[in-house]
Amino acid sequence: MASVLLAGAAYAEEPASPPASKRLLGIDGLEGVAFRPQVAVGWSYAADNGFRNALSTLAGARLLLSPGGSTWIGGELSWLGHDNHMGGSIPRNALVGGLVVEQVVARQFLVALGSLGMVGLDRHSQNAPDLMLELGWAPPGLLGRTIPLISYRSDFILTQPVVSTRTLAVGLGWRW
Repeated sequence: MASVLLAGAAYAEEPASPPASKRLLGIDGLEGVAFRPQVAVGWSYAADNGFRNALSTLAGARLLLSPGGSTWIGGELSWLGHDNHMGGSIPRNALVGGLVVEQVVARQFLVALGSLGMVGLDRHSQNAPDLMLELGWAPPGLLGRTIPLISYRSDFILTQPVVSTRTLAVGLGWRW
């Protein structure tokens, strides 16, 4: 009985060791880094007094960091173009950049939300906020550290009138 009490006391006195933290690029708690260029083609439309639409293209890249699990947080910088001028403050060419949060569901499906800003590259075009939603398929480990992506992307450019851009995107990412 005394040996059981002594063993219990010795166990209680040992300090619990903290869980090992991940460290990547000199940052504690960082588990992964991903870089993914992507291109997309789709359709933009603005529903106001006159229904206007245009073929849209997007090309850019994301740099993402993972604090753990299946969440990725980072930034996106892309070029967005329309094949014709949609009128008003909607530019034909724009630089889009901002914060993106990605969540991988069931190990291969991607859900991403972004709060982006659009800077018009045309003369007399205005800047506007852009809300982005992306749903896609990114199978892990198919090509080692290289991860393909196929997704449906929807951007809501908050101009007057609101412009909705729907694109089909493909990309190829690398994770470390």
